[in-house]
Amino acid sequence: MYTLKELPIPQPSYLTREEIIAIEMNEFDTGVTSFDLMQNAGLAIANTIKVMIKNTNNILILAGSGNNGGDAAVTARHLHDIFNIHIIYIKKPKTKESIAAMHELESTNIKISFLSENISLMETLTEIENADTIIDAIFGTGLKSKVRTPSYEILNKFSTLDKNIICIDLPSGMDCNTGEWYCDKYSPKSIISMQFSKKCFKIIEESNEEYPDINLIIVDIGIKPTSYSYVTSNYVKKFWPKRNPDSHKGQNGRVMVIGGSDEFTGAPVLSGMATMRSGVDTLRIAVPETIRDIVAGYAEDFIVVKVNGPRITSKSFKKYRDMAIKRHDVITIGMGLSNHPDCTKFVREFFEYARDKVNFVIDAEAIRAFKGNLDLIKDRNVILTPHKRELRMMIDEELPREFPDLIEFIQEKAKELGIVLIVKGKIDIISNGYRTLLNNTGHAGMTVGGSGDVLAGVVAAAYNFIDDPFIAAAVATYIMGKAGEACAEEYGYSLIASDIIKRIPQTLIECGVNF
Repeated sequence: MYTLKELPIPQPSYLTREEIIAIEMNEFDTGVTSFDLMQNAGLAIANTIKVMIKNTNNILILAGSGNNGGDAAVTARHLHDIFNIHIIYIKKPKTKESIAAMHELESTNIKISFLSENISLMETLTEIENADTIIDAIFGTGLKSKVRTPSYEILNKFSTLDKNIICIDLPSGMDCNTGEWYCDKYSPKSIISMQFSKKCFKIIEESNEEYPDINLIIVDIGIKPTSYSYVTSNYVKKFWPKRNPDSHKGQNGRVMVIGGSDEFTGAPVLSGMATMRSGVDTLRIAVPETIRDIVAGYAEDFIVVKVNGPRITSKSFKKYRDMAIKRHDVITIGMGLSNHPDCTKFVREFFEYARDKVNFVIDAEAIRAFKGNLDLIKDRNVILTPHKRELRMMIDEELPREFPDLIEFIQEKAKELGIVLIVKGKIDIISNGYRTLLNNTGHAGMTVGGSGDVLAGVVAAAYNFIDDPFIAAAVATYIMGKAGEACAEEYGYSLIASDIIKRIPQTLIECGVNF
């Protein structure tokens, strides 16, 4: 058994606001409070600033009403023994943590001002012009829309000045996810970010002409590796979207499952039913005509496409090819598919035709088609769901035996291929090469035949609802594992794959998904 310290889970980078929130929620579940993280952040930021600033005694801090402003207040408290601090609240603190942090300043000699109460906007702009160093803590990662007055005037002032501006977490006015500006663009001297780099930093780092010489600093605020290494229900809550009550059929996902053979009639059905039980609106299953009636007899809830002949080939599927692409958001392929060379050839040819037009989940026998043809899937919108034997066969390499080495190996392979890998096991490994999550939900009874088909269906559904294939893959493995755990409580090792499907809806509800 390995501890997380011994596992090569990299510190995540370029995170979206949603994943940062999910990670913080994981941390809170361990008993850490938001105020604890604020205290850690303020101390770490202050210690960094003490090293950075040598030639000034005066610091102006501009604080917003949220927890970003609270971080600034804690920072101010740790700086006031060295510097003369003036903190101006653009708006009064509104979260309990930022209010508490402000109250901690009352016992210091720090000058505290409140815009529109004891300092005007014009006076604030003058303070900005006269300041040697400005700490910007007006907005954090939550900003998603146009900045309003008076913050708008203050941030636009930044764009006209050549000042030592230090931004806490990210520049106020910039969207954490997109890098879009909601005010006039400016270039701070430094950004001190808490624990993780943000997605917008990738734009900053790649745009040297627009953002010359910005000093990006990441400070550790004590978030534990367990909080960013394992997928949890908090990811489901944060990323699975709320359904629009006015939506109509097809707006909540359209999936096609391609698979099945005379030997494996149930595999595509298990995938399809899992997809529908995960909340997708419409489903088509394409199977050989020899098993069409059998598959259609399982349920009346999906449309069965009859492909001529005893197996799916490029020739027999040709008339459905454009329909598959135009009428579906995700195609799941491989479950129960024949391993006949004609089928293997079909998978390659169909994927090459459709890979830029629709998202794919590739499972089971479809994985075999890419052995020796890995360039076909490189850098595509693909989630691959192999177990270790299938992965070894596809890449034609031996896999490391030790779990830490396996994690590192899978990370490298996902990065090399430019796709998302879910490598199934007692602990699932999900990686896109730059971000890796582990999933430890599940039960030993889930080794039963068909469980992989169910997972492929849940992954397809998640990929409909969540644009990021890495997050979709991670969320799906978690849901699958929790549904399996619920089955095991009733059936133990006697559970079967179709039992898991029945538990998916309740699992989603328990994870906070609103149907």
